[in-house]
Amino acid sequence: MKFHPSFFALLLGAIASSPISAAPLPQPGLADLADLSLGASSVVRATIDDAREIRGDRAPGLSPGFRRFLVRADVGAVLAAPQSIPGEIRYLVDLPETDRGRAPRIEGSDVLLFLGPEDRPGEFRLAHKYGQQAWSAARESDVRRLLQDRGALRGLGTERAEITSAFHVPGTLQGESESQIFVRSSEGRPLSLVVLRRPGAEPRVTVATGDIIDPDAPPPERGSLAALALSCSLPDELPAGVASDADQQAALRADFAAAKAALGTCDRNF
Repeated sequence: MKFHPSFFALLLGAIASSPISAAPLPQPGLADLADLSLGASSVVRATIDDAREIRGDRAPGLSPGFRRFLVRADVGAVLAAPQSIPGEIRYLVDLPETDRGRAPRIEGSDVLLFLGPEDRPGEFRLAHKYGQQAWSAARESDVRRLLQDRGALRGLGTERAEITSAFHVPGTLQGESESQIFVRSSEGRPLSLVVLRRPGAEPRVTVATGDIIDPDAPPPERGSLAALALSCSLPDELPAGVASDADQQAALRADFAAAKAALGTCDRNF
């Protein structure tokens, strides 16, 4: 298995600059898979054909309890890519030792790979230190679903968002109202949460990612990229001062809590 020297140096530098902690690798939650999917240039399913351990001075920045491998893998499916992916790819990965302090045996393992740009033909860097994940049919299904939403939600990520303003309008009937909460994502994309209340019904929550607000739009499906991005990026509580009127502030806090509940939790483990 041959690698171009410049590729090898690039990979060592990238991993040395962000070493993995000595703890065992965490299992990804849905929000972690969303982060990986948003941050990767390409995502593939592959089978590890060969893994050569890199030792000593050739593995700078390696955390205690970890081993570094130069991996050759056969691509079985391309889930997302800006261009064609070769059938055989190579990359570098750090993995924890076994309980007996030995190098793990990973040849023959099926994995999902979240890749950065191709440095040289067939030679990639992982887009994240946890960019190699064990494959399962359920995990691939989750990632495919997240990738399907990725194009439409470009500019909406899971980093902290800012609530810029909000207003609440009571309806003509008792228990009827509408709240709109305006949000700016960490990437600068504007969107709004709309909470509609009707007598005898649960609050209806919709998300508008453009200038047009459709009150009949379905709420974001739990586990979707939109729901995960918002549940992870929005603050736990509505910031004070988004509405000058005290009555509006109380109603908006209640509606913001209803919106957060509808979006679901931020299932993140790393």
